[in-house]
Amino acid sequence: MIRAIPIILGVFVLTGCSTKTTKVFHDIPISIERTQTNHNIKITLGVNNISIPSYLDTNKIVYVQSDGAIVSLRDLRWSAPFGVHMQNTIINQLQHTFPKSTIREYPWGFYKQPLHILRVGIHSFVLQDNILILKASYNISTEHKHNKTLSLKRELTSLKDEAIMYQMIALITQLIDTISQDIAKK
Repeated sequence: MIRAIPIILGVFVLTGCSTKTTKVFHDIPISIERTQTNHNIKITLGVNNISIPSYLDTNKIVYVQSDGAIVSLRDLRWSAPFGVHMQNTIINQLQHTFPKSTIREYPWGFYKQPLHILRVGIHSFVLQDNILILKASYNISTEHKHNKTLSLKRELTSLKDEAIMYQMIALITQLIDTISQDIAKK
């Protein structure tokens, strides 16, 4: 009996040390229902690399608190590093929205440079007083320069990790929709 106690304790210690948390990976969805497809617009657009701060340059889902602390949502991840993921999502959404257009990612490779270039900068994701704020800007280079800076906000009803992540996705979706609407006006 006394010899069995160390064995049982050893099993508990080894079992406790070997438990593994499961990482959950997320995509920013494109939506067929959300965006009106515009079959009349035919443009050549290049989507440049997304400019992001270094703390977002990861596949971890992170934000900054009002005191400057960077918080990583436990066990929640983007399916690719955030900048790459944003660029791919924007391209996919624009290809759906403007099916007759040619939408390319940077670097352009052997293709000639597109007539229009979209540059997007994500400046910050900040959580302040239960309000999640996405600060971003974008530029659509054409003959007439068009710069727009946005500060999009979502009030949080829950501070659970998944609730914060879904509000981050909602803000990103709102940004992509705004860009799509501006391109449609060109």
